[in-house]
Amino acid sequence: MNVKKKSMAIAMILCLFFVFGTMALAAETSLTDVSGHWAEDFVVEWNQEGVVGGYPDGSFQPNREITRAEFITIINQALGCIATENFDFSDVQQGNWFYGEVAKAMKSGYMTGYPNGTFQPNSPISRQEAAIVFSRIMALENDEQGASDFTDVNKIPAWSKGLVGAVAEAGYMGGYPDGTFQPTKSITRAESVATLDRIIGEFYNEAGAYGSETASMTVEGNVTVTAADVTLENMVIKGNLYLAEGIGSGTVHLNNVTVEGDTIIRGGGKQSVIMYNFNGQTVIVDVPEGADVRILVQGTSTMTEVIMESDGILEEGDLTGSGFIDVIIPEDAEVVLIGTFNNVEITGPNVVLELEEGTIQRLTIQEDADDAQVVLGTGTSVTQLTVQAPATVTGEGSVGSARIESSNVTIEQAPTKVELADGVKNVNVDGKEIGDTEDTPGGNIGGGGGGGDGDSEPTISINEIKLQLKDQTGKVLAKEGTDSFEFSLAAEDDLTYFTGIEINGKYVNKGTLVMQEVEIDGVRMDSIPGFPGISLLSKNKATIDEQGYVSTNSIINEAIRILDPNGDGVSLKMLRTLGSEFVFKGYVERSGNSNSKAISVTLVI
Repeated sequence: MNVKKKSMAIAMILCLFFVFGTMALAAETSLTDVSGHWAEDFVVEWNQEGVVGGYPDGSFQPNREITRAEFITIINQALGCIATENFDFSDVQQGNWFYGEVAKAMKSGYMTGYPNGTFQPNSPISRQEAAIVFSRIMALENDEQGASDFTDVNKIPAWSKGLVGAVAEAGYMGGYPDGTFQPTKSITRAESVATLDRIIGEFYNEAGAYGSETASMTVEGNVTVTAADVTLENMVIKGNLYLAEGIGSGTVHLNNVTVEGDTIIRGGGKQSVIMYNFNGQTVIVDVPEGADVRILVQGTSTMTEVIMESDGILEEGDLTGSGFIDVIIPEDAEVVLIGTFNNVEITGPNVVLELEEGTIQRLTIQEDADDAQVVLGTGTSVTQLTVQAPATVTGEGSVGSARIESSNVTIEQAPTKVELADGVKNVNVDGKEIGDTEDTPGGNIGGGGGGGDGDSEPTISINEIKLQLKDQTGKVLAKEGTDSFEFSLAAEDDLTYFTGIEINGKYVNKGTLVMQEVEIDGVRMDSIPGFPGISLLSKNKATIDEQGYVSTNSIINEAIRILDPNGDGVSLKMLRTLGSEFVFKGYVERSGNSNSKAISVTLVI
């Protein structure tokens, strides 16, 4: 297996760094000024590897500052940036050695200029500016609390505080021995070496297979890929996986890979990222403008959340796992979906979404998503559509229920059920204007009351139930078409709280969950053991909200007041004092629809 050591890649990066720093490298240099320095271990490691050397006088000068042009040269080399973008900075001219490096940084989007139209390439880069660059590269979110431990937190400006806190919380940058961060101080060469080490982690910049052919290999930090035709296999990544710009339009295979941090995709084309038995939490797709990355998932692959910051294709192939559970499209992106998608949310303006093949269980166009365009291909379907902003839905596919909460909406299809919020105007459905004066085709107007126009009421169907434990949902994903949903919570800690369930299916949202029976360890219970006066079914109907969610408090209201006096949910510790297996039986009803089949939810705790 051809594994290229991280030190070889860092060598190229730091060679450029020190060339631009007019530093003379020596093959064997005894560094005289790093002993006791906070970055001593980093500097000595790279010196022993023959990566960095000192000046002719034997010094390393770890506290020497680095310019903005030198800094972006390091970053471009590290990420394999090649694509460029035109710019108009008054102080960067063709013929400057750094002209191309600025063009690459602008294309990648991690660096910008100043309001006065300059880039200031020869000025030192401050620590707060470097923090912003690192946070953009690693897709970190603002975390002002992360900066609160620095004693000079009040000197960190508002424009940088959130991202300074983010890099500090992530462990990429730290403070000084006196507890300060010193945001306006220039970042040094020692800090650059140390931060690169943390950001890059394990580094793969040549085509080949990496990992283990059999047993699982664990990587404690981050992993960065900057080359095409790379395969990672049988690998558990404790940090983030960064698929960088250097991949270009090439292919990366992820086989039996688990990422416990974020997966950040900034490189690739239409054949780029192929995932087989991939397990990840948050996947962020943010390729440079003009790229059109394709992500294909197969086998048992499951991703909790995919955020499409840029154009791309999400495709499910021979899939037995959950695939893409939640897809979020913030703004200004063209996204193509192929497969079965549980939940898709358009959260910002100017999004074009095409469902080329398959289904979307729940599609929400949120209130800030002005001018969204949704195209449904032939044979595709959206089960539940919620429109909260001006939007257009076209194509040959079908729409089940549609709730319209915004004016200026066009839906070419004829949904089986339509609901209009009060005050909505300029709505066209199936070629007909509806609203204050027109009838709604195939459904009802208003808050969900009334029946359809057909000979029979559509039947409620349930194909998926998720548990919500504290802030997480979807512990077990039920298979479509089953009537019994069993969740094993035996491995969960006593302090885990069961706070509610999410029910997905047709005509479920804004319905009512009717509880008929509760069993504990095989015995039907009419009251809580030890509390005979409190019925488990004292409130046997619970409202399902627009997202299909039902809280435990509304399921067994009076009982919860005993089991959970603070309203946080029911702790597994408390439930375990009552029994080891709980079975809840009931069904879902909604006005205008036939009741669902009986459902049974089992908790094995």
